Amino acid sequence: LQALRELVSRAWTLPHSSRVDGLTNFPHVISDADSFSVADLVPQAASIGEMQAREIERIALDDLLIRDRLLSRDAATAGIIVNFNLPPEASAEVREIVTAVRELAADFEADHPGIEVRLTGNVMLMAAFSEAAMIDAMYLIPISLAVTGLVMLIFVRALLPSLAILSLLGLSSAAAMGIVGWYGYDLNTSTVSSPVVIMTVNMAAAVRLVTTALHALGRGVSQREAIAEAISVNLWPITLTSATTIVGFLSMNLADAPPLRQQGNIVALGIVIAFIFTFTWLPAVLSLMRLKPAVQRSERFMVVLGQFVNRYYRQLFFLCGAVVIACATWLGNIRPSDDPP
Repeated sequence: LQALRELVSRAWTLPHSSRVDGLTNFPHVISDADSFSVADLVPQAASIGEMQAREIERIALDDLLIRDRLLSRDAATAGIIVNFNLPPEASAEVREIVTAVRELAADFEADHPGIEVRLTGNVMLMAAFSEAAMIDAMYLIPISLAVTGLVMLIFVRALLPSLAILSLLGLSSAAAMGIVGWYGYDLNTSTVSSPVVIMTVNMAAAVRLVTTALHALGRGVSQREAIAEAISVNLWPITLTSATTIVGFLSMNLADAPPLRQQGNIVALGIVIAFIFTFTWLPAVLSLMRLKPAVQRSERFMVVLGQFVNRYYRQLFFLCGAVVIACATWLGNIRPSDDPP
């Protein structure tokens, strides 16, 4: 109780704090037939005896405003509620409060070994979202670029074409994020992952165009003709794929949460930019490179797979249809919700 009183007192010094509620300063009403008085539940005396502490525990657990709010049912955990006055746009204030609260918790735990302080509440939640977005921007995007580069080398098996694909993905992501930045979008936990989604969605189309060109080179076609053939062969499939994907991400505008709507718009814009770059930037970069003809193992595998599908297309149609219908029976258990659990 003495440590809790100290923590409540120090919580008043937090920036922008307007009120601190704890077990020690909870207003306790004592009444009789003629009068009543209000005082702190825990008196301000320097020391608290065991009998006095037991009585305070009994009173606290019998009070519905304290039990499960400022004190757990087993009396092993106490809570302190700090209210803050924040402006509508409070990013800097939230960071200031969180820094001060964490310093306070660390100092308090150091002064009182055996007592553990946990931080929660709306301010900590806002800080967690912001910190998660920053961590994703610092680590997730570089990791995704590294993984994308590895995938490029596996499928393309050539360094320069892989770098060309990475440049396409990086430019399309950067352009999309820059445009929405001009439009006034904020970086949050949803929008921060948009570059990763843009790169992931557009990677297959770029790889397909490059491998088609390399495959044409393997047949003895000149580099310019191979690139032109790759564009001609893949124009309609990539257009269809990009169009349906754009529609899918634009459907996120039906969500209630604004960050989800923003993410859908950013990714859709990134797909549009990547589609344009796939047939402009990527062929131009490939034309500047000295490409080596190659027949990839993945190409051979796709040829064998295509022959298998053409031979057994009826059986595969009914088999895949049955699998989809069987799995779709659980769609009714999904409940759309924009609120995190």
